[in-house]
Amino acid sequence: MLSLPLLIALLALAPLDPPATGGSTTPPDAPSQAPTAPAPTPPNPGAGTSDKGDQAIATESKQRRLWIVLDFYKEFGGTIVREDDATIVLRTPEGAERSVDRNSIVFMTQLLEDPAGTPVIARLRDGRTLKGELVRDDFDVAVVSISGVQTRILRANLWKLELEVPFDRRLAQLREKLQPGTPAQRIVIARWCMNEGRPDIAIDELRAVQRIEDSEEVQVLLKQALLKDELRRGSPTDRPGKRPTVKQKGSPKAATDADGESALAITDDDVNRIRVMEVNFARPPRMDAAHDLWKRIAQAYGTNEAVPAEGPARQAMAKWKAPQLLQLLFTLKARDLYNEVRVNEDPEHLDLFRRKVHDAWLIPNCATSQCHGSGAAGLRLIETKGRSPRAAYTNLLTLLSAKTTDGHLLVDFDQPAQSPLLDMARPRDKATRPHPDVPGWKASLTDSRGDLPAAAEAWIRGMHRPKPDYGVKIPQPPPPVQAPENGGER
Repeated sequence: MLSLPLLIALLALAPLDPPATGGSTTPPDAPSQAPTAPAPTPPNPGAGTSDKGDQAIATESKQRRLWIVLDFYKEFGGTIVREDDATIVLRTPEGAERSVDRNSIVFMTQLLEDPAGTPVIARLRDGRTLKGELVRDDFDVAVVSISGVQTRILRANLWKLELEVPFDRRLAQLREKLQPGTPAQRIVIARWCMNEGRPDIAIDELRAVQRIEDSEEVQVLLKQALLKDELRRGSPTDRPGKRPTVKQKGSPKAATDADGESALAITDDDVNRIRVMEVNFARPPRMDAAHDLWKRIAQAYGTNEAVPAEGPARQAMAKWKAPQLLQLLFTLKARDLYNEVRVNEDPEHLDLFRRKVHDAWLIPNCATSQCHGSGAAGLRLIETKGRSPRAAYTNLLTLLSAKTTDGHLLVDFDQPAQSPLLDMARPRDKATRPHPDVPGWKASLTDSRGDLPAAAEAWIRGMHRPKPDYGVKIPQPPPPVQAPENGGER
């Protein structure tokens, strides 16, 4: 008999976790070359269930290494020598051959042979999961790089390492397995997408089912998916039925929409568009593409030489990952389809802006109602509780487009350290363009603030060059910022 903790650990292995998170790059509208179709991906040997279903391991490799659990006390590993439907013969690390009856196997997993740096999930015997990058997967120990630190996990504490499969690939595998042609199959896909945190795709599936045959079940699921999608994305200010409400008292920034967001903020779709156009393909953020995006690209741009020709190459686009599809959209300059790719986290340099600039000193020091929070000082910044992406990206656009009264952009991409925005945040005795002498002002970028000065410069250096036209309008154009009297050319 297996102990209860062992059974719980085995059962915990079944589901796949959703994907984890992680200078100037190729301009979004002009990548160096069109993407090519990815090579066929072999089955994921580490993503099976926690029972004997793991016996269906791919047979392509001649040196497959297995770890086998027979009961609570007996487990071992080895390299496959030969196998048939009834028996597996392994050569252990000590060189001995050991024959195993398949019917006696409680759990079996294949050790990974993938290149170092491959994203993996480590499933521990206490039920926890760790995400990182593969260093090596050996019989006695697995080594995973977690946040840059190599972590050794003894086999006695580990059930398995498995490849971290991106959402779009898992969805493609599910579609391939089900070959959805009936409403029941599409409902299965919709439920799975909702469980995986993608109600937007579930909505597409359920609406497709409604066109074939509507039912109470579909109506209930669709209502749930729409609600989950609203909660996931937030509600844009221009959604029908939503009107701004204005408090009667308070500062000018009291105007809010029905979702509690500033009425001056850009929409969630605007935020996504900026993220899309600031993607660094060398270190791409987590992103997903609409499941039918490849078809829409083929229909609208199929005659373009950058799009794979009709036949197997074009069909292979169905398995392309979101970054590859996005690169193709940039090649085609298909701006109408950019937002069909949803970037689920800030690109690296924009994350730096939000954490080390916007939230660390710009809002706490500059966005007060007596200063830039009200627009009384020329430049207007908005603030909402919780530091929402909509507020942060609205302020980003304001900073990128604002100028001093003598015509200098606040953000200088050619000389980031000389940007007036940063200079006016320094102590007056260390600034060429010191901040005007106003009551309550204090320097933000001082030597005592740790890495904030360097982080501010790194954010500017990380932005795309040349600066792309996001196609996003801020609610009000920023007025000129008062130039200090002793300002001028450096």
